Amino acid sequence: MKDARDDLLVKIKDNRFKDIDLQLELCDRLYDLASGNGNKKVMGEALFYKGEALVMTEPDKAEKYIHSCIRLLEDTDYELIARAYNILGIITDNRDDLSNSLDFYLKCFQICEEHNLNYVKGLCACNIGVIFQMLELYEKSSGYFKSALECFKKADESEDTYMNIVTVNLNLFIDYFNMRDLENMKECFEYIVVNRKSLETQFSVELFKAEMMYVAGNTDKLDETLEKAVEESKEQQLVMEFLDSYVLLCDFLYKLKKYDILLEELDLIENQMTDSSFPRIRIKLIKYRLTCIGEKADFDEYKKWTKEYIKTYELITYNYHQSIVNSIQLRMYIEVLKDSEQVYENMAMTDGLTKLYNRYGLKKSAKRMIDEASEKGQMIGVAIIDIDYFKQVNDYYGHSYGDECLKSVAEILRKCCPLKPDEQIQKMILSRYGGDEFVVIIQDVRPNDMEEYSSNVKKAVIEKNMQSEKSPVADIVTLSQGMVCRQVRKEDELEILINEADKILYDVKENGRNGYKIKTI
Repeated sequence: MKDARDDLLVKIKDNRFKDIDLQLELCDRLYDLASGNGNKKVMGEALFYKGEALVMTEPDKAEKYIHSCIRLLEDTDYELIARAYNILGIITDNRDDLSNSLDFYLKCFQICEEHNLNYVKGLCACNIGVIFQMLELYEKSSGYFKSALECFKKADESEDTYMNIVTVNLNLFIDYFNMRDLENMKECFEYIVVNRKSLETQFSVELFKAEMMYVAGNTDKLDETLEKAVEESKEQQLVMEFLDSYVLLCDFLYKLKKYDILLEELDLIENQMTDSSFPRIRIKLIKYRLTCIGEKADFDEYKKWTKEYIKTYELITYNYHQSIVNSIQLRMYIEVLKDSEQVYENMAMTDGLTKLYNRYGLKKSAKRMIDEASEKGQMIGVAIIDIDYFKQVNDYYGHSYGDECLKSVAEILRKCCPLKPDEQIQKMILSRYGGDEFVVIIQDVRPNDMEEYSSNVKKAVIEKNMQSEKSPVADIVTLSQGMVCRQVRKEDELEILINEADKILYDVKENGRNGYKIKTI
């Protein structure tokens, strides 16, 4: 069995950043193999590599897997935990939630310092440098990239370390270009040309040549070199994997007012970028597009993209406000902690919008409940509940309406509880697990009680008649529910129970959503 696990892990590591579908399949096989023996460390590794594979394409799922990985790997694999926090920083940064993003990066730094993890520390420093670069604070940005270089030089030599040193030099080149530092641009460029081994940087190299010509005032062959970069950019199939390079090319084309070529590059990116991905980047690219369209006086297209600009701006504003709220809450928690640790603990365990437990509160409360149920030989029911096509609700009606839907669902989950009011506090846990996903845990419950609960929840949500016109399921908000009910064992962990329920939820979604399914183990 150990040989089979080791073999799968080797295949997963060899396949990183290559075939996503194969990676997910390998990770699922490894997780199932490890969960059969209760090997939390290997389960955590499987979830980490599964989350890592989905960061760019399905960040919400990636975030869920990475959080689960951290819980499973607690005090067992500090390097992977540090990497996990680094990935959470990337995911939240891409949502414009800089407050949470920096918090995750700081946690990563702390673990790296404590355990001398130079390579991961370098990754983290590089990601913070990207944030400052986005804010156009190029001196600060270059400082973090230089720190990243020092970390990578201290790390063990490997292909990954080598490629990240190339990436750091790419980013330093960008900083020096914006600071008009031609000498340092040349130094970074020479390193990139000598050391690059893959085609992914090919059109970046041609772009950098053109940018050096521009800074040096040498325009004789600028158009020819830029045209070569553009042609090579069109040969790439996976634009999102090299998004930074495409954005740099668009920035330069915009600076040079080459609007016809710029529109072609914008179309390449738009075909692979979803509406809610990378809002900061998207709004900049839409601004570029509006400038191009304005030059052509195409008013119908201008009207269409103006609407997209407003929608993306609203998403950025929402994310920015959430980031401010997170920062304020953190400050409040710190102040409250000075007066009362218990009050702080309660606040830290609660989701601000729905007033249900957050992930931290769920973990803390569920441990007590599982231990007690195990001692008494009781059954526990675990349900994962997901709002069907919630993204369409947010996109069509706005985030304020989406927030009201979340609060309404939370209240329905509370009111439909099959327990007596005096038992709810001790035997029921309600949690907002993340985004539009909820977890319900009920102690000392029978399978038919759980099924009745889900039936009542479904009925109550439908009677609430919350509009969801863009949902493929119905024109009102509906839920998908996956449940497990089992006699708790001493070795049971919350993560194992949640993952079992998650598999059932997946079956419900595969069969049309707006339903529920229970499995008794």
